[in-house]
Amino acid sequence: DWALIVITSEDVLTSLAALDTNGGYAGPKQVSPGLRAARIATHTSSSGYVTGTLSETPLYTRLPNSMSFQEVYKVQLDAVLANGDCGSGIVDAKTGDLYGHIVAGCETTGIAYIMAAHHVLKDMEERL
Repeated sequence: DWALIVITSEDVLTSLAALDTNGGYAGPKQVSPGLRAARIATHTSSSGYVTGTLSETPLYTRLPNSMSFQEVYKVQLDAVLANGDCGSGIVDAKTGDLYGHIVAGCETTGIAYIMAAHHVLKDMEERL
């Protein structure tokens, strides 16, 4: 599932601009056409800026309330996860390319599973 939103809050827009100008995590630069083993970065609601490692091997899982299996990729974060971290974008730590977003994970191990952004983008293009 995905949703497009428009950010209208001046507070949020100001915060995003400050991250970009102060060398913080400002978000993805572009969607990566594929996934590869890489160092990644994200910004979670529980821990803020977090780094980790992405595995390029696809896995298949059936997420809660889903009827079909989905292709996901494993990320080992350098911090633990908490409720509310799903949806956090995963970007290449060097290039800023968007790999995907967290759809599941383990709170104690910091292992997260991401949906590939290029698959989501393709679905958006087909539906919009």
